[in-house]
Amino acid sequence: MKRVAAGLLILSISGCSNPSETVFPTDKWIKEKPEHVGINSLSLNEAVNFLERNSGRDGCQELMVIRHGQLIHKGDSINKVHGVWSCTKYFTSTVLGLLIDDYKTQLPTFARTIIPEIAEAYSNVNLFHFATMTSGYKAVGDTATSGYTHGSGGTPFNPNTTSLFDPGKNYTYWDSAMNQFANVITRIANQPLDELFKIESQTPLEWMRTPGIGLTLGRLMG
Repeated sequence: MKRVAAGLLILSISGCSNPSETVFPTDKWIKEKPEHVGINSLSLNEAVNFLERNSGRDGCQELMVIRHGQLIHKGDSINKVHGVWSCTKYFTSTVLGLLIDDYKTQLPTFARTIIPEIAEAYSNVNLFHFATMTSGYKAVGDTATSGYTHGSGGTPFNPNTTSLFDPGKNYTYWDSAMNQFANVITRIANQPLDELFKIESQTPLEWMRTPGIGLTLGRLMG
């Protein structure tokens, strides 16, 4: 019921006047009063207050409302930096597609041909298995306890001699498998994955590197 009410509330704040011309922001967002872009200020505040009451601990502190390319509401913490965590999986699979398009690899490629040290326990794991989280890969030191079920471990590139399951036989959202997957395609690319992504997609993204986690796992190994 709350979700339905929120949807009706948000719909009610628009259509108050003819929409202004859409602008594209440059280095800073253009600030504008809600009414100037067809939004009722009272209704907007009511919607924001509703979200505040029904959100988590951060409330609406990081909320931005953009209308036709112009900023009409912002919280006090819109510049707060967050780790993107599993959002990086989209970039990893995209880079795999770019490498396939460049004829540098294929989905049936066995990971052991790129990283020989995993051959003993994971000889039949290929890139398709890694990309679909069906590899069964497990690293030394992986755990799945205390509510964390994704295989938390500090040595994702050290293969465990016992797999979770035979490749293609099951599905598991497992951190070490994705880290090893990134390691494999980084070696195929012969360059950091973020650099390849920006070059191939011509996307001017900037990446924040945090030592020990995140994109640092995509650096060339060895």
